[in-house]
Amino acid sequence: MGTGSMVIHAPLGAVSLEITLENVLYTPTVGYTLVSLSALDLLGYHMSINAGELEITSPAGSVVACIPQTTHELSRVSHEEGGYAIEVVSVMELHRRMGHIAPASTRKLVEDGLVTGIALDPKLCEEHCDACIYTWATHQPVPKVRVSEQASHFSDEIHTNVWGPTPMSMHCGRRFFITFSDDATHYTITFLLVHKGDALNAYRSFEAWARTQNLCATIKVLRSDRGSEYLSAAFDNHLMDAGTARRLTVHDTPQLNSIAECLNWTLMEKVRVLLHTSGMLQNLWGEALHHSTWLKNCTLTQALCHRQATVSRRFQFGFCILMTV
Repeated sequence: MGTGSMVIHAPLGAVSLEITLENVLYTPTVGYTLVSLSALDLLGYHMSINAGELEITSPAGSVVACIPQTTHELSRVSHEEGGYAIEVVSVMELHRRMGHIAPASTRKLVEDGLVTGIALDPKLCEEHCDACIYTWATHQPVPKVRVSEQASHFSDEIHTNVWGPTPMSMHCGRRFFITFSDDATHYTITFLLVHKGDALNAYRSFEAWARTQNLCATIKVLRSDRGSEYLSAAFDNHLMDAGTARRLTVHDTPQLNSIAECLNWTLMEKVRVLLHTSGMLQNLWGEALHHSTWLKNCTLTQALCHRQATVSRRFQFGFCILMTV
């Protein structure tokens, strides 16, 4: 992984001398330090073996090591890892070398001894990394506060979002789904789509269902993101003719459509669990989605149960049929 210098302590009778090895190849997977006698010979050292001991003489003629052989006829020297040559760097320099991980994590790696051959310069403090600021900057966090009061009646405000495409399509090529969730009751209706552009047809079906079930005369507000499936001229004209107000989120800010966004992720998590535990084919994800939506509507929080009770009684038996329209 790298090349550098290393200091070992070679025994010489009752004492030991330090020998600095240059151009050492660092290989973490090797659990020992292997010194080549041929490499020492090229540097001018002299070696001789006599009476079971390896004697190493420096180019100046002085004996620098006298190493006894082991029972396996190996010349072995035990030394601590502290013999590695230490490079002093700043915490920000190590932060860059480690792929711009957090400076606090960089400092902890050195303090815990997980990085060898490196010492942090205490005189140099942490600084702002311009590369990290440029690369990771997105936007300010969106406050988790409702911008308006929760609706009091069904259809006062409907949250919608399209999810997809899925890796595996269902029969008839369905790879998307769209959800309509009421703000007052949090009751959810789900439709499977072949294309994202089918969102308008799904909304018309949802609108007709709500009127037929005597849940509302018209939908007052439709909240969605700025996806192209919601911004078509046909969708605009339909909402205008129905008198439905539109509320759109800011560009690249899905947090403002959090109810619909979180709902889709929750449903897909349930779908993956159901498919995994039941062993169903992946192309049956739509059936698992219908069941997940039904479970979600049956397990609302206590605060919403009394609002949702009337809605549930009216269409709980026709739910699965409506979903595949």
